Amino acid sequence: MLLEDAVECFTAGWRAEALASITVPCRLLLAEWGAKHGKRPLYRDAPAAEATSPTISVERLAGTDHVEAVWHPATVAAISSFVAV
Repeated sequence: MLLEDAVECFTAGWRAEALASITVPCRLLLAEWGAKHGKRPLYRDAPAAEATSPTISVERLAGTDHVEAVWHPATVAAISSFVAV
């Protein structure tokens, strides 16, 4: 099950189509590391050009791993800088 989910996560055509169809500003935040610090990131530096819209910006969050990126201060700062308060 985990392997099937991973394959779909990285190869499903509908995901690329969904990213390419975004027409509003969108910020894609990626963790620096994979499941733990020092491990290869789960996503490449940026999605392939044909899989994104010109309205998408991509940012890698230094010092975060895939799990902690949700609550890491770098994530909060990135989201805060994008959202009007």
